[in-house]
Amino acid sequence: MKIMYCITRSNWGDAQANVYGLIEDQITNNNQVILVVGETGELTRRVEKLDNVEIIYLSELKRSLSPYDDFRAVMRLRKIIRSHRPNILHLHSSKAGAVGRLATIGLINKPIVIFTAHGWAFTEGVGSKVKIVVYAYIEKFLAHFTDKIICVSKFDYDLAVKKKIFNSANQGIVIYNGVDTPTCITHSEKSLGEVIITILNYGRL
Repeated sequence: MKIMYCITRSNWGDAQANVYGLIEDQITNNNQVILVVGETGELTRRVEKLDNVEIIYLSELKRSLSPYDDFRAVMRLRKIIRSHRPNILHLHSSKAGAVGRLATIGLINKPIVIFTAHGWAFTEGVGSKVKIVVYAYIEKFLAHFTDKIICVSKFDYDLAVKKKIFNSANQGIVIYNGVDTPTCITHSEKSLGEVIITILNYGRL
C-alpha cells in the first residue's frame, strides 16, 4: 500500500510527532510512504534517517494565508498526487488539510482521504467570532471531500459535532495520541514509600 502524509510545518510538536510515529509504523509493515511537507525541520531530519521514505518539499505550503501561494500549493499537490497515486492521503494541520482536500476534488483515481484535526481553528477563544464562523463553514465544506476525520481529543470531536462538521455519524472518530511505555520507572508502588513523584507535562499552547 502507498500512503502519502502531508503536513505544513516541520518543527517538532504534537502533529509532527504523530506523523513521525505513523511513518515508523507503516514502513515497519512494508508500506510505501511519502511525506509531503512545506519546510525542513526536526521532522524531516528524523524522517531522513528512516529507510524507504520519500520526502517531497512543497515550499508553497505555508501556515500563513496567501491566496497566491495557497492556489499554487493546491495545484502542485494535485500534480504530486496524480503522479504518485497514493492509496491513502493522510493530512495533518489545518492548512495542509485544506490544501490537500481541495487538491483531490475531481481526481479520477482519488485516494482515501483522511484528515487528522490537531485542534480546530473555530475553537472558542482562538480567534474572533467572525473567524470562528468562517473557519467552521470552511471545515464543513471540506468535510464533503474527506473519508474520515480523526480528532485527537473528545473535546474536539464534541465541538465538531456541535458545529455540524461531520457529514455522517461515522465520519468522525476520536483517536488519542499514543505515547511510548515509560522505561525509567523501575520501582513498584510499594517500594516508593513516602517518595513524592513529580510529573511534568511540557507542550505548546
